[in-house]
Amino acid sequence: MKNIATILIGLLLVTSASTFAASKDKSAKVAQTKAQSFSQAVDLTESQQKQVYDILLQSQQLVDAAKVKHKGDKKAFRAATKPIKDTTETELVAIIGEDKMKAVKAYMKEQRKAAKKK
Repeated sequence: MKNIATILIGLLLVTSASTFAASKDKSAKVAQTKAQSFSQAVDLTESQQKQVYDILLQSQQLVDAAKVKHKGDKKAFRAATKPIKDTTETELVAIIGEDKMKAVKAYMKEQRKAAKKK
């Protein structure tokens, strides 16, 4: 009986660890895609690219955590992610500048528009 409990606890730990790792991988993939969009929209130095990626990764991890916490409650999710998005944008503007940020937003808007046409 003790062995069965130990096995079940071990399986639970492995499952939760793999779920957490998959979530981190997804966050990294989303942050990488967004960082590539920044690079395509405007010229960034290597240092700026790294800083942008780090900020986007941190932001995406916070958004993913809010998504889990507020699952099924869109209003609470939006309320929780608004400060994250505002802070992220402020940090990005500090790194790349206001003009480049406007260019990135315009580029992403065009990309969304093109994706809707498909």
